[in-house]
Amino acid sequence: MRLALLPHISRSWRFAPSCSAYSSAPSTRSATETVPSIGSARSSDTVEVSQLEERHPLVDEIIRVDLAGELAAKHIYLSQLAAHRGTEEGRQQLQEMLEHELEHLRYFEEAIPRARARPSVLNPLWQGLASALGTVSALAGEKASFLTTAAVEEVIVEHYSSQIEALDKEIAAGNQSPELERYLNELRQRVTKFRDEEDHHRQTGEDHGGSDLTPLDSLARWT
Repeated sequence: MRLALLPHISRSWRFAPSCSAYSSAPSTRSATETVPSIGSARSSDTVEVSQLEERHPLVDEIIRVDLAGELAAKHIYLSQLAAHRGTEEGRQQLQEMLEHELEHLRYFEEAIPRARARPSVLNPLWQGLASALGTVSALAGEKASFLTTAAVEEVIVEHYSSQIEALDKEIAAGNQSPELERYLNELRQRVTKFRDEEDHHRQTGEDHGGSDLTPLDSLARWT
């Protein structure tokens, strides 16, 4: 068994059905507040934060799926840290990656009301599966933890890249309102930043043993 289940779990997030209500606490940002533009030519550039007038299908799908994925990533890392039996360096690497995932998660949580998006009704399921995966991989050893990171993040990087392509096509179509065009560009900048950070996680996983196939058999015995 070669952990073939991991890519399927990761890819399944994109098919997460939506729900019509979101019960989390509202964003602390006001409708007129501005945030720095990620990856802009000048650090003084800003993107206006506002609520879209209506739900956009592509934006709705991206936010719903990415929120589910980042929620799962958060619980993978939290569970790995809780059950970690490896080196202090390994713990520090897991903590650093968790902090990135929490930043990503906060952005998509705040994007729900801004974009009138709908979160997945399956988020509790992803959370439970992710917690189990994190615990199991940590119990199988540090190499297995980082193997899990490398395997999952490879799929996530591909997924984010496909979203960037879809956003590029939507932006190039040029038939959006000025407000939607600004939001699409902001979302693309954020997704690009997050994709690059996830790719760094993938590389970290490989550097710490994730490219070594030996831990796969160990982890498989737990799954």
